[in-house]
Amino acid sequence: MGRSRWDEQAGSAVEAWTDSVLGANLPPDERRRAARRFSSIARQFVMGGPDALKALERRLSRSSGDARTAIARLLAAIPDTRAASLLLHAYRPSQRREIDPEPLAYLGIAAPLPREAWDDWALAEPAAHGPLLRALLRLPTPEGDALLARILADGDLETVRAALYAAERWMARDALQKIADGPSRRHADRPAWTSVDLRVDAAFLLGLRGDEAGVRRLVELADPARGVEGAHACVRLAWLGLASAVPRTAKLLSSPDAFAAGLALDAAAALRSAALVEPLLALASSPDAPVAIDGASLADDALRVVSGIVGAPSEEWAHAGAPCDVAVEAYRTRARALDPELRYRAGEPLTLHHLVHDLVSPHAGPQRAAAANLRAATGEDHGYRPDDDLIANHPAIEAWSARAEGPAPAPPGGWGWQGRAAPGPGAVQ
Repeated sequence: MGRSRWDEQAGSAVEAWTDSVLGANLPPDERRRAARRFSSIARQFVMGGPDALKALERRLSRSSGDARTAIARLLAAIPDTRAASLLLHAYRPSQRREIDPEPLAYLGIAAPLPREAWDDWALAEPAAHGPLLRALLRLPTPEGDALLARILADGDLETVRAALYAAERWMARDALQKIADGPSRRHADRPAWTSVDLRVDAAFLLGLRGDEAGVRRLVELADPARGVEGAHACVRLAWLGLASAVPRTAKLLSSPDAFAAGLALDAAAALRSAALVEPLLALASSPDAPVAIDGASLADDALRVVSGIVGAPSEEWAHAGAPCDVAVEAYRTRARALDPELRYRAGEPLTLHHLVHDLVSPHAGPQRAAAANLRAATGEDHGYRPDDDLIANHPAIEAWSARAEGPAPAPPGGWGWQGRAAPGPGAVQ
C-alpha cells in the first residue's frame, strides 16, 4: 500500500473512533460496529511496516483536537511495539505536543509494553501519569509489582487510588485488606462529597472478588449515620448489587444533606429495587427536597430514578408542566404491580441482558454499576474495565453478551451473589 492508502485508512480510523468513543447519541449497536471497525483497521497497519507508521507520525503532528487523539489511540491499538514506542515518544515533555494522554492507557493490550514505558513513568507530564499507570499495571509483571509497592508505600492519595483500580485484578488481597481496615484516608482539606475515603475503594475492590470480609467492611462504612462518607460507600455497595444497600439507601434518601441524598439517588439508580420506590417518591414530593450544588432539583432526579424502575406512566399526564403530585401518584400506581423483593428496569424484572446493555451506556454511572454487578452476581470476570473505552472493552462486552444467554444466578428480578441466588431486601438489614 502507498502512503495515500495509509492516510485513507487513518482517516477511516478517526471516523470509527469518533463514532465509538464520542458517539453518545448513536445506537449502541452502531457504536459497537465502529469499535470493531477501528480494531480491524489497526490490525491492517501491521502489514504496512515503517511506511504506515511514518504516515501516522505525520498525521499525528499535523492533526489537532479529537483527530489527534484518535490517531494516538490508533497507535496504541496497532499490534507492533514500534507503534507503541512512537506513541510514547510523542508524549515526552521535549516534544511539547498537546495530545490527550488517555490513549497511553491502552498500551500493552495489542503489543507488549516497550521497555521505555517504565522509564517514561517518571519522565511523563503529570497529566499522563494516570493513563500510563493503567497501562503499566494492567497485567501482573515483576516491574508492575515493584511499582505498585512503591506507590502504596509513598504515593499521594490519588496515585494510590489509581493504582488500586489499575491493579485490582492481580494485586495481593492482604494489601487491599490492610487499606480497608486501616485509618481513614481522604483529602481532609476538601469537602467530603468531593473525596472518597480510600478504605471504601479497597473494600469495594475486595467485594468485586467475592471477598466476604471486604463486603462486611463496606457495609460498616456504608452507615447512613456517617453522612456523605457513608453515602459514598453505599453507592459502591449498590454497584455490587447487594440488597443490604437498600435500607441504607432508603435512609440516605431522607437526608437533609443535598450531597448525601444525591449520592443515595445514584445508589438507587444502580439497585433498581422496587422497595426504594416509596422513599424516592417521598423525596420527589417533599417541599423541602434538597437542591444540588448546580441548582438542579433532587425531586426531579428522584422521579427519573423511579421511572427507571417502574417505567413511564401513561401519557395522560406525561407532558411538560405536569403537577408533581399527579406524577407521584401515577408512579405509585404503577409501583403497586411490582414485587418489593425484586429489581426492575422500566417495569420489567432485571436480567443479565439489561446489565450487559448498560455496559454500552454513554454514561459512566450505569457502566460502572453494571460492570460491578455482573462480576459480583455471577462470580465471573470477562475483563470489562469501566475506565476503558468501547474499543478496548468490546471483547469483554461480547463475552458478557454470550454469558447472558446462559443460566442466571437468580430468577429475573432476583438478587445474585457469586453465581447463586441471594436474599432480597426483606431478609437483610
